[in-house]
Amino acid sequence: MKKKLIIFCGISIFFIQAKENLYINKLNWVEISKERLAPQIMMDFAKPLYFEKKADRNKMTLEFAFPNMNIKDFEQHNILQSLQELQAIKKVELLQRKNPSPRVVLIITFNSDDFLVRWYKMEDPNRLVLDIFSKRSLAKFRQKGSMILYAQNDFIKSDIKKIQKKKYHNCVINSQKPSLFYNNNKKFTVIIDAGHGGDDSGAKGFFALKEKDVSLDIAKRVSELLKKKGGFKAFLTRTADKNLSLFDRCELSGQLRADLFVSIHVNAVQSVESISGIETYYLNDETLLTPKRRGGYLFCFSQNDKNLANIADSFIRNNANLSKSLANSIQKNILSFLQEHRIFPRNRGTKGARFRILLKSEIPVALIEVGFLTNKKEAKLLANEAYRNIIAQGIVQGIEEYICSYQ
Repeated sequence: MKKKLIIFCGISIFFIQAKENLYINKLNWVEISKERLAPQIMMDFAKPLYFEKKADRNKMTLEFAFPNMNIKDFEQHNILQSLQELQAIKKVELLQRKNPSPRVVLIITFNSDDFLVRWYKMEDPNRLVLDIFSKRSLAKFRQKGSMILYAQNDFIKSDIKKIQKKKYHNCVINSQKPSLFYNNNKKFTVIIDAGHGGDDSGAKGFFALKEKDVSLDIAKRVSELLKKKGGFKAFLTRTADKNLSLFDRCELSGQLRADLFVSIHVNAVQSVESISGIETYYLNDETLLTPKRRGGYLFCFSQNDKNLANIADSFIRNNANLSKSLANSIQKNILSFLQEHRIFPRNRGTKGARFRILLKSEIPVALIEVGFLTNKKEAKLLANEAYRNIIAQGIVQGIEEYICSYQ
């Protein structure tokens, strides 16, 4: 009897393990960004993702099938409730099907036929991203693309002569293009993001320095310098040592209708003390827009739909280019300010990346790594208030120069 019981338990464990092995991938988290012209759904998976998709134009439904996944992963992240909060969506269904293989099926029904859905798949990190565009939002994108640097609605032809050759914020305005700054009613809104915070210390290094503290100090200095310029509204994502998710940082940008987003961080490589230098990141659009991209548009049936899809791609490309220009300007000016003070850090350049904070932004964004806390010489500099102030001045000058380049 005892022998039979052992055999029975062994068989039971085998079948339980076999059942668990049916699920070869896992949903880690879901983020729904509503404070955007095009709401975004971002899903992160444990392994490279395979999925099937189907769009029904008549029913205005999108069906996504995720083979060999467990519905419990989706339910615990409240994906139904989160998606139904989006105004574009009428109904959401989540099903577990067994045939032809175990799979989770997500069915999204839209409330009208006015939507295009842009999807793209990433690896390392393993993500599926959906951007929901309406014809109205695409029209706003086109308008936003032309207004992102110029206050066109406030421009008056009679003011052209008044602003000829006028110096403002080190710019020389010598064209008939409207300026962001000549109208006192128009201020440029900049979000200054201090990386990490609270329980998340970020990088750690020499002299007990923590990334969360250094980034916050520099961010505050940048904010104050921008406010003193008079042509800016500067907002900090955090003003104290507190927890703040990447999602909340990006949502704040949308709520404030910001024009620029600048995120400040500090590097570290624990195993190699000799690595040093300053680098700045921008959105790498190759994954999103190249012919080899893993993505496309759903509900794209007519020529007009294709034209709208081209508008969306143009906005993304334009935003990526502007982000690159912003990153180049900030990187150059930080180094220039430091060199004026006889400090010559290694120039690690500007680099395209796919950080979440870059992917989620609809405005130009640059992420700055101001040095390495694990390099003793650089950590000693970053521990010095005067040095951090020079870094802040370089960032501010970089923002100004970026704006001036589009006057």
